[in-house]
Amino acid sequence: MSHDPKLEIYKVRLLSKDEGRPTQFRNSFRTKISSISSITSPNDSDFYREFYKDFVNSIDGAKGYRRNTKKEKAFKVAKEDLGNGNIKSKLNSPTDDNFIISGILEGGKYGIRRNLGNVEDGNVVSPINRNNVVGDWYYFLLYAPINHDTGILLIQGYTEGKISDIFREHIVDYFTVEKKVICQTEIFIPEQLKQKYLSNAIFSSAKFSSGFIIKNGFGDLENKELDLEVKIEIIDKSNKKVKYTLFNKMLEAFGDTIIHFPNEVRKKLSSFEKKSAKMKGTGKEFPIDFNNEDNIKPVILLKDQGIKISEDKIPDFDQINTYCRNLLQDILDEIMPHYAIKDI
Repeated sequence: MSHDPKLEIYKVRLLSKDEGRPTQFRNSFRTKISSISSITSPNDSDFYREFYKDFVNSIDGAKGYRRNTKKEKAFKVAKEDLGNGNIKSKLNSPTDDNFIISGILEGGKYGIRRNLGNVEDGNVVSPINRNNVVGDWYYFLLYAPINHDTGILLIQGYTEGKISDIFREHIVDYFTVEKKVICQTEIFIPEQLKQKYLSNAIFSSAKFSSGFIIKNGFGDLENKELDLEVKIEIIDKSNKKVKYTLFNKMLEAFGDTIIHFPNEVRKKLSSFEKKSAKMKGTGKEFPIDFNNEDNIKPVILLKDQGIKISEDKIPDFDQINTYCRNLLQDILDEIMPHYAIKDI
């Protein structure tokens, strides 16, 4: 599998545990961040400054990596060695009062005993111990607006590795306040990106499966009741592929196909209990929900968004930052048109 940088987008929502209704990030901050209570009449900048310090401390407050023992992954804030003992954090400085924290995390898998080899000399081998993290750098942007219940998380991963799963769990734990606030995340694809992918997407395959109960048997198996699981796959092998826009018409045509057994029940393909399909856009397959187009989740490859990737497979993080901040504004225009942010 290739090591292509990709982007995942999530909504971060807060709910009041008692009432089950949306609650503002302000309520989570007030309860969770003890330093705020010592500030007389805190303004938004005070909230942001204390939020920034507390959130960073939740990742880097302890020695070592922030570990997820269940998934055996770990992450920390990435740091750059400037020489002469100077270490620079790869986070944005705490001067951004739009409740945005962005930067680069370092992380990956641990817990597996492996060897590190040299492709040019097979005799050069060194161990990777179970407590070694085999890591990459990952860009993230977290937007947690103080006067709103919905935030946005953008986090970059790779097609063959990610830390978004454990970082999302950390986000949920961070914003959750016991007995008061519940935090939830859900994947989100902006409408503009969805339509861009679907307009160029082509049909790849569709699978149908259903159970049949055959009561009269076959041949020597007469008078035997059989449970059969029938699976059918449709694959487009033509040179001129079916566009996504014609997908439903194609399903209607195949859906009238009837599967039946002698003297037994007849069943249309469209009535099979299990159905799945895949489309291909910009070289990557993604699943299609037969009943809900809103569940379509195309892969957002950053190279398709104009992000430069080095020969070492390292993306240009400055370009990712610019792209994500512009994308955040587009997302907010879509989901919070009356709650704009400025100078992001």
